[in-house]
Amino acid sequence: MKTALRLALILAASWAWGQDAPNPSTERALIATQAASQAADAYFTHWNMARPNFCEHDPLVRPFTKTTPAFVAFSAAAFVGEVWIEHRMRCRGHARLANALALASIGVHAEGAITSDLWRRR
Repeated sequence: MKTALRLALILAASWAWGQDAPNPSTERALIATQAASQAADAYFTHWNMARPNFCEHDPLVRPFTKTTPAFVAFSAAAFVGEVWIEHRMRCRGHARLANALALASIGVHAEGAITSDLWRRR
């Protein structure tokens, strides 16, 4: 599963890296994929928050996993912040770097969702 995910990310990265100019369809596709991967990560993390011995592995997210409202607020703010930074980068002529940042975010959240799902199945 992880090998297939990595291969898909490499193929997507090679496609997105070739985009020189800001392309609205590329931007929308990356934002939708980013939202889906972050939503999956948040869903499985929230599911695991109810477990008695749960500990978030990401040190930046760990303080916000104590309560559900804090976790939801942090997740939403993080997503909006990432998308805003990527959009500003595209507007300033750094479309390739913005695409790389979006793909890195997708990969990190997909890996987090897989890890949280495996933890949930224990």
